Amino acid sequence: MANVATHILFPMLLVETYRRYICKTKFSRWYVFFAGLMGAAPDLDLFYTHYMTGSFNLTYHREMTHSLLLALALLLLGAIIWALYSNKILKHKGWKTGYWLLFLAAFGVTCHVLLDGIDGMSRWFYPLGWSIVLPNLIYDKFRAGILDGVLLLVWLLYDEEMFESMLNKAKRILGKKRK
Repeated sequence: MANVATHILFPMLLVETYRRYICKTKFSRWYVFFAGLMGAAPDLDLFYTHYMTGSFNLTYHREMTHSLLLALALLLLGAIIWALYSNKILKHKGWKTGYWLLFLAAFGVTCHVLLDGIDGMSRWFYPLGWSIVLPNLIYDKFRAGILDGVLLLVWLLYDEEMFESMLNKAKRILGKKRK
């Protein structure tokens, strides 16, 4: 089971990479942030089960909110809105934001489901009953913490301003030592 930080940082890094190097028109970093939030959103079912049962009952965890069918539904809804907006049936500019948010939500949920899936059994196609069992490739508490740290460092280095600031500081320090 991935930690919350992994669920947030992994989709953020992927969406930021897409934003910087692949997408022809740049979009707001708020969308990157939203993808990270949606990467953690499937675990909100824990709060629902706590409210309904009085404890963090894991019986219902990893069912509906951890299904790739949820991501597919979000993707299809986004595609329908995109098609209607592209054909000028929906004219308000807010619909463009709407389909982007649905696409990013689908991406964040997919990242979450796949990350949780690499630690063993997941019901990726709930409620259809199909289970996919993968070997536990990465996760135990120690390795999950290391992965969180690595993803955080990559994110911090990925931030251009921070990276440039660190590089300029290193140049100043190295320049002073040479004299």
